[in-house]
Amino acid sequence: MRDGEGRLVEYLRLSVTDRCNCRCTYCMPAGGVPML
Repeated sequence: MRDGEGRLVEYLRLSVTDRCNCRCTYCMPAGGVPML
């Protein structure tokens, strides 16, 4: 599969929910988020 710029897509990350508890760089803002 290729993206809109013609680059080869080697993996695809899907989210099945609108929330993430992994605290990874994909979903966490640079400034961090408050711990509950």
